[in-house]
Amino acid sequence: MHEDIDVDGVDPELAALIQACVAKDPVERPGLETVIARCAVTSALTEDPFYRPLAGTGDTAPPDLPAAVAAGLVPVGHGMATPPAHRPTVGPGYVPTLAPVTPPPAAARGWRRPLVAGIVGAVVLAAASIVAWQVLPDDRGSAKGGGGASGSPSSSSSAGAASQKVPAYIENDRISRDNWTLSDNPDDAANGIGKCAQIGAVSAPEELQYSARDADDPQLAYVKEKAKISFRFKYAELKNKKPEPYYVSVGVKPPHDIDSETGKPYEVMAANKTIGYSSKPVDIYKHWKSGGTIELTYPDDFQQHWKGETLDAIPVTHDPGDWTAVFYHVKGSPTDYESFGCTGFRGGQG
Repeated sequence: MHEDIDVDGVDPELAALIQACVAKDPVERPGLETVIARCAVTSALTEDPFYRPLAGTGDTAPPDLPAAVAAGLVPVGHGMATPPAHRPTVGPGYVPTLAPVTPPPAAARGWRRPLVAGIVGAVVLAAASIVAWQVLPDDRGSAKGGGGASGSPSSSSSAGAASQKVPAYIENDRISRDNWTLSDNPDDAANGIGKCAQIGAVSAPEELQYSARDADDPQLAYVKEKAKISFRFKYAELKNKKPEPYYVSVGVKPPHDIDSETGKPYEVMAANKTIGYSSKPVDIYKHWKSGGTIELTYPDDFQQHWKGETLDAIPVTHDPGDWTAVFYHVKGSPTDYESFGCTGFRGGQG
């Protein structure tokens, strides 16, 4: 949103929520669960007394297959008229079920139900259409990891995390072919949207939310001089207690290999295959109770560590192009880490 929206005459609490959902800084916008909680929605739409009469105007569903065929809803010949001659050799297919969800606590003051029914959809749509926040796509079989809103780590993993000593940095000791590129689609590129090709990443334990924008003007589609990288595990604030620490370091790498003497690409440019400049490991659950994010500024919060040497991060303007930011889960030593997410930005323009 480039202009303030008109909320004159709107309930003050609702107006505050709408304004929060369209905040210019993506980090300040509430998550979907927070929106639902602030709307005081504690029941399904079908249970709403204003909706129930509308639901009753529809036709009753046929009780069985013959009735459905007679009504013309199922073509003749479809469906299994008789049981199979033998038992199937494989089990039945997956039948999706709706898991019970504990409703969020109702707010001290709620709005009239008719107003909520109409406004929740609009507010949720605004929250879901935020461009700068991105949810990590996962085609490795688990989009949201193993954690839930009320889940807790296993006792063995909890004990391991409690005794874990976290290093002050991660070592730039490996080849990284992770690579972010700005989208070829003009509309996506105009919003700074791109795609990250990542190799060997593991699944995150929770749904990862992140953004990488210009530190001074988040509305820009590119980064002029400094980038603000924000991230968190979505819905962590809904957990009953603080999760066990999950330490994360972000590796930001320029498009090309950098000459450590000049801080700029070599004369003969080659693609960067290092982890680049990394941040100090930090617990991603640091602000779990408020639902806040971890915020880092490149190059201020980044250095490169290699064989006892430490180098400051180079300015974005030294290597214009597509920069890659990889999220690493850090364990017990500077070389014990693995990637679980990736984003990036077009840098050095403007």
